[in-house]
Amino acid sequence: PGSYAELSDEIRTDLGAIDYLVGAVGSGGSLCGSARAIRSWSPNVKVIAVDAVGSILFGQPDRPGRLQSGLGNSISPKNLDLAQVDEVHWLNDEEAFSATLELARREKIFAGNSSGSVYAVASWLSRRISASERIVAIFPDRGDRYFNSIFNDQYREKHNLAFRMPQEPTLVHKTDVVHSWSYASLSGRESHAETVAIP
Repeated sequence: PGSYAELSDEIRTDLGAIDYLVGAVGSGGSLCGSARAIRSWSPNVKVIAVDAVGSILFGQPDRPGRLQSGLGNSISPKNLDLAQVDEVHWLNDEEAFSATLELARREKIFAGNSSGSVYAVASWLSRRISASERIVAIFPDRGDRYFNSIFNDQYREKHNLAFRMPQEPTLVHKTDVVHSWSYASLSGRESHAETVAIP
């Protein structure tokens, strides 16, 4: 986690204070390390974790058959510092893969499902905040590793993965079991979706 102080320094140099940090969680190192460093100079940043449906990282039941890789976990890693996270989003395989394809189609970024999921959450968030607020989204993976899965029509057909992405996630309590794109507040503060008026 400590190595992400360099990313924090880059963000501070390029952008200054930020309002939101969105990142995928696998081991917890990148998001929690970045959040800890960024909060030393941007203390009010809201940290949003992106996880996979079927990952145990935020208290969900384990589903070892999930197809996503790079984010999610079936163990609780020491790098995961829940005190750094304000909100968590879970996406299922179909949603994560669809978002990854949309990231390539719309933004021309060839990345993996961790980045695709982060893109979905950051895009949703961008429609709910003011134009003056700043979001930093960490895209941690590259697409060549997923050429034979996410970017392969036959693979997606074999696993019945349609191109389908809901426009809105479902707000849930953090103890609710989720099956599709859902989010929950972890900080004790009210959810962003409940407190911010949509322009």
